Amino acid sequence: MRLKMKRKVEAKDLMQIRYVSSPQISSDGRTVAFVHSKMDHDRDEYLSNIWMADLEGEINQLTFREGSNRYPRWAPNGKKILFTSTHSAEGVSSTQLFTIPFSGGGGSGATNQY
Repeated sequence: MRLKMKRKVEAKDLMQIRYVSSPQISSDGRTVAFVHSKMDHDRDEYLSNIWMADLEGEINQLTFREGSNRYPRWAPNGKKILFTSTHSAEGVSSTQLFTIPFSGGGGSGATNQY
């Protein structure tokens, strides 16, 4: 069976691709933290944030920071998630560690070297 393509893939189509990476399952096996990334065409860079999904199918965005928020890891007690966050300011890029409560809310810096 031959598939007919309606049109060729264009560069603008690639800007619409979103992907999921770095899945981390909680110690109780009920929740997974993962990275959701998408292209910001105006800035010509990927924006990545931490999301969570539970066994009931509820999916929530946990981080809302600009830049690259990646590599989520569960704290041993399962109440917080540690992740890296990279931001660029005035041409300088800096990656720091942050923690955020499993229940959401504001994150706090685990490192401070801006």
